[in-house]
Amino acid sequence: MRTVFLPRFLLLVFFLSGCAGPVLDLPEPTNQKLTEAHRLLDHHKLPPVTVFPITREDSGSYVDAYSPTKYRMRDAVARFCDRTNLGRCDEFSSLPYPAMEYNPKMINAHADQHDRIIVYSGLVDTLGVQDELGAVLAHEYAHVLLGHVDKSLTNAAVGGVIFPLLLGGLAVAADVDLHPSTYFDAADLGMVVGSRAYSPEMELEADRLSVYILEEAGYSLTAMRDALVRLHRAHTDAQSSGLGTVGFLETHPSSDRRMAHMLATIEDVLADVPWMGKTARVVVEEDFEED
Repeated sequence: MRTVFLPRFLLLVFFLSGCAGPVLDLPEPTNQKLTEAHRLLDHHKLPPVTVFPITREDSGSYVDAYSPTKYRMRDAVARFCDRTNLGRCDEFSSLPYPAMEYNPKMINAHADQHDRIIVYSGLVDTLGVQDELGAVLAHEYAHVLLGHVDKSLTNAAVGGVIFPLLLGGLAVAADVDLHPSTYFDAADLGMVVGSRAYSPEMELEADRLSVYILEEAGYSLTAMRDALVRLHRAHTDAQSSGLGTVGFLETHPSSDRRMAHMLATIEDVLADVPWMGKTARVVVEEDFEED
């Protein structure tokens, strides 16, 4: 009985990871696009760095080296939201401007539970190009507009409750005695798995919307592409040198598939295809209702 206990529990992890649906139903990239994406990640020539490293004195919440970028991007998001009726537009005007925290070792950005976007100075130092900084902000704003932050928090809470309960049930069925601390570990694991339940699809959705926001802001359409390439290479270098990893890619996974979707999105913007896509569609609640 004990030998089947762990495999059964791991099946629950995969079950929770697939229990939620995406906002968009995007077509999968072609093999040609995947090949192009793989080549680009390794060999694309990036624009030179134009932003100098951030100092501690630059890193105030509202007075920092990328202030023009954050104001320009927020205004663009507001315009795009109003024009497309994307949703949450009425809440957007009350959201705080993005803030930067000084942490040279933290190469990351995220939107918190209050929909406030935090950019760490390590990410600014790694990118070093204003358009790419704007792309990261557009990506995080996309997470907010698409409701990804709320979904992650909900999934985390559900996972934190369900995992200990299911673990207890499996323990009884398998005649296994567990230490009480194991249930706390299960709750932690459930929260982690729940918060990332459909993270890859969230990233694809946010990537796609970010390119349309970049167009609205007047930034280069390839800025998010270049940011992903630059972060991918920094991540690879850090791993090979034993210096750790790039945080942005830990919470925003990179892959040939993700880059292929990015390339397809850039082509769609240039062809005036709506942000939902010519074959993509918005997934509504009815898609998940039983017959």
